[in-house]
Amino acid sequence: MTDIGLKTGNHRHTTKYAKRSALLQSCLSKKEKSSNIRAMAKPKFAKLHAKKRSQT
Repeated sequence: MTDIGLKTGNHRHTTKYAKRSALLQSCLSKKEKSSNIRAMAKPKFAKLHAKKRSQT
């Protein structure tokens, strides 16, 4: 919290989620559409994205 009352996020967690999110997003984009493996990878990325959104 700053002296004027603004809250800032913890940058350590933000960068951790950003790196992992980039990795999962690129892995997801390389999967063949409508495959079972893509269907398993998609919820992993969605779960991490939800965690990242709730951090900020």
